[in-house]
Amino acid sequence: MLALDSPAVIDASTFVDPELIERRIRHRRILQNIPGWIVKELTEPALAAAAPLRAHPERAAMETHLRDVADRLAGQLRMTLEALTTATMALAAQQLYATAGDQGVEFLQADRERATVEPMAGKYGASGQGFCSLPDLDHDALAALITTTAWADELAGDYRDPRINV
Repeated sequence: MLALDSPAVIDASTFVDPELIERRIRHRRILQNIPGWIVKELTEPALAAAAPLRAHPERAAMETHLRDVADRLAGQLRMTLEALTTATMALAAQQLYATAGDQGVEFLQADRERATVEPMAGKYGASGQGFCSLPDLDHDALAALITTTAWADELAGDYRDPRINV
């Protein structure tokens, strides 16, 4: 798989222009900013279902359709995505400081404390009950956004979120 922002063309039958590259990057950042356990729970079964489409001759059109759907869903879920981004960054910071510590640096100590008390991290951190148990979410719309983005990336053939093991 290529880097997140790589402009390479994987298949000559797929027209890759700057607009498509920008859409791919935008959607991949959205997926990256959702806690990994949610992405993993929703995408692994979805990608297995999409496997037969990887060689389909109309996969470029399918990718475009899925990116259109993802754009609409991202607009609808803007506030939820902001909360999930906050949670993901706080969870990542917690993991970083748990591993590397703050090295006694005052600014990092304060940042560590901020990450530790972030309420969104507690709300969207790993749930033993699964994605559907998360409160105050449009579960269907978020699941559709994650699935369409993962499918579009699979059809593009140049990237897969590293948290997904299929």
